[in-house]
Amino acid sequence: MKDVAAYPRRKPSLRDRWDRRIFNLIADQSLQNRLSRLPIIKRLVRQDGEAVFDIMMGFINSQVLMALVRLHIIDHLADQSADFAELSDLCDVPQDRIEILCRAGAALGLMHIRKTRVRLSRKGAVFAAVPGLAQLVDHHEILYQDLSRPQDFFRGLTQPDLARFWPYVFTQGTDLPADDAKRYSQLMTDTQNLVAHDTLHGLDVGPAKSWLDVGGGSGAFVTHVAQKFPGLTCAVFDIVPQLSPDESFDRHVGSFKTDALPAGYDIISVIRVLYDHSDTTIQNLLTKIYTALPIGGRIVISEPMLGTPTPSRAGDVYFAIYTLAMETGKTRNSDQIIDIMNKIGFSDIKFCAGNRPFVTSIITARKK
Repeated sequence: MKDVAAYPRRKPSLRDRWDRRIFNLIADQSLQNRLSRLPIIKRLVRQDGEAVFDIMMGFINSQVLMALVRLHIIDHLADQSADFAELSDLCDVPQDRIEILCRAGAALGLMHIRKTRVRLSRKGAVFAAVPGLAQLVDHHEILYQDLSRPQDFFRGLTQPDLARFWPYVFTQGTDLPADDAKRYSQLMTDTQNLVAHDTLHGLDVGPAKSWLDVGGGSGAFVTHVAQKFPGLTCAVFDIVPQLSPDESFDRHVGSFKTDALPAGYDIISVIRVLYDHSDTTIQNLLTKIYTALPIGGRIVISEPMLGTPTPSRAGDVYFAIYTLAMETGKTRNSDQIIDIMNKIGFSDIKFCAGNRPFVTSIITARKK
């Protein structure tokens, strides 16, 4: 690592000098102590301090949540409240330790404790009700291990295990083991409800008669499409073969990396696909979609994106670092995706941040 003191310094700008004065004031401990006694200012000082502490203890928060998931405490409390002794017996955890865990869960807002009785809070009930959320939390252990040496991770000196958890991104599709394909499809299916709801909310399909979902896995998304727009003929294009004999949609088996997309569909969607892949791959994919669409046909892109113009926790902390660990793709902002679409020839491009940007954001466009 370079010696910071020996690193050549440029002449500080006016903004640099102003920032330095402000930082010096903030760093003055005696000034902080005086400000902490002022009625209004002390609230701001306390909020800043708590926010920094919250960032510092973030990993412990995540481990409390993982313990609550893996010990099935949230599942149990979703059905009924319980006391410490009952949870201790259920989880095979000493009662004094289960009390510490539950109090931590209560501090995070996931549950309420009255004497020795524990029940879910509104936030905890929301967590329990979201399909696939517990499975996502459970598999985060891999990401946490990949980030155990963060300085080496950001230097690109590690070999993240998360990339091997999702091996489909390295394949051309034909050599993907059946178990890996099933694992991927199941997790995507379990977490699809919120994404589908926010993507389709307010969407008008107009005179369209057919919809193709590229990379649609088990067909969870087009199932939601068919329910909302029963007049559409729906289909999936994916490396995953037919998973059930009673699929209510057409399936085209292939890899968008090597195969052409089937033509004739009025709307083509890519849901949580682009951020798994490089710029070259998604430019090729979007070009194939443009070619496959009829004149006036529409594309629907839906996935989490970076914050624009201000970085966001969901996009720039969670998804950006997650995709960095996957090693093949990256989380992009809407302008980066739209720039590629403009070069390909799409028109009438529209961006919608979505009702919950931490779930997904949406871009739609048409073929000229």
